[in-house]
Amino acid sequence: MHKPFMSDDLIHTLLPIVGIHTKDNLESKDLFSPKFDTHRKRVYCGHLEYHAP
Repeated sequence: MHKPFMSDDLIHTLLPIVGIHTKDNLESKDLFSPKFDTHRKRVYCGHLEYHAP
């Protein structure tokens, strides 16, 4: 699986795996969701954009 992913979004992937569903969980940040957004900006250090290799 080659998808751009940041550890900040790990909670959005783990919660559904263990059966926890909340209104705050975003499918666009869930690595295993068909709705995972591979094109969204990933920013770190407040202003630097992450580009996957």
